[in-house]
Amino acid sequence: MMDDAKLGASLYILTGLLQRLEKTNPGLIKDMIEGVKSDQASVLNKIPEKEKIDNIFKETLATLEQANQLLASDENS
Repeated sequence: MMDDAKLGASLYILTGLLQRLEKTNPGLIKDMIEGVKSDQASVLNKIPEKEKIDNIFKETLATLEQANQLLASDENS
């Protein structure tokens, strides 16, 4: 299992990469958010480990939303 420092570093790097990708591909993060929501809706009734997978989708959406919000904050500064 990943320790807190490694998990935090991974999230930090991922958020930075998403923000850089968004700058060169406007709308990418919003498209990813919609794709994750669509995937979440389509698989949750078809899997045995529903709670575990739902938590993964929730964390994925939280990460994408955070990257999107941080990017919007940077643009408004």
